[in-house]
Amino acid sequence: MKKAVVLSSIMAILLVVNMSMASGKPNGTPFDAIWKAITGLQQQIDEINPQFPGAGNIAFISSQGIDWIWALTRNGEIWGKPFDGDWQRDNGDVPIPVLEIVQWEPDHFLDSNGNIWHP
Repeated sequence: MKKAVVLSSIMAILLVVNMSMASGKPNGTPFDAIWKAITGLQQQIDEINPQFPGAGNIAFISSQGIDWIWALTRNGEIWGKPFDGDWQRDNGDVPIPVLEIVQWEPDHFLDSNGNIWHP
């Protein structure tokens, strides 16, 4: 019981001393560095172009069947590649901007208005 009283007394004294030494105004703004870091990260996020899925110049990729892989580039070109060969430019392009395409396959695609295209 004595230990609890002594411990409580020490805690009360420390609390009183700390409260008396605390100033009414904080020195500067303690969260400036955190807000600067948050602002910097937000700027980096804002600079990312989320309008294009995919990587590099590829907006969409598809592997219909077992022999070919197809890619639609950001500028609307369609490319095909046999699994054991090189990329070849297809003769067709998509008739609308790639930004408006939500889902793409080589023989059809869905645009942002819900239209299904079969070019």
